[in-house]
Amino acid sequence: MATNGTNGAHSPHLPYRLDGKVALVTGSGRGIGAAMALQLATCGAKIIVNYAKSAAPAAKVVEDIKCVRQVSV
Repeated sequence: MATNGTNGAHSPHLPYRLDGKVALVTGSGRGIGAAMALQLATCGAKIIVNYAKSAAPAAKVVEDIKCVRQVSV
C-alpha cells in the first residue's frame, strides 16, 4: 500500500493511473480478488475477471466494474 507522503499513513488508493493497462485478477469473483479488481478498475485498468465457482458473484463484480470503468472482460 502506498503512503501519502505527509505523515506516512497508508492510502487506500494506488498513487498512479493504470490507463492502457490490463489486469487479470484471479479469484476476482469474491473477497480480496473482487476488491482488488474494483480498485484496479478505479485506477484506470481494464480488468479480466477470473473465477472458479462463483459465477453469480463474478457477474456482480463485472457490473460494478462497468459502473467505474465502462470496460471489463
